[in-house]
Amino acid sequence: MRRNFSGEWPCTRSWQGYDEEQGTPAKNLYNVGDGVKPQGWIVGSGVAESGWIVAKQIMERIKPR
Repeated sequence: MRRNFSGEWPCTRSWQGYDEEQGTPAKNLYNVGDGVKPQGWIVGSGVAESGWIVAKQIMERIKPR
């Protein structure tokens, strides 16, 4: 994964177009944040969208009432 840093604080965890997937090989473990945002999303909105994607995957799996 490529990373972009500004001083001591990261600007974003990955460059646009180099994002990772939300899923992991470990059961029930997901990644969310600006390093795993969907294609075309940036910074804060990308973070929120990655969280929404994971939330939908979990809801589909457990089917809450």
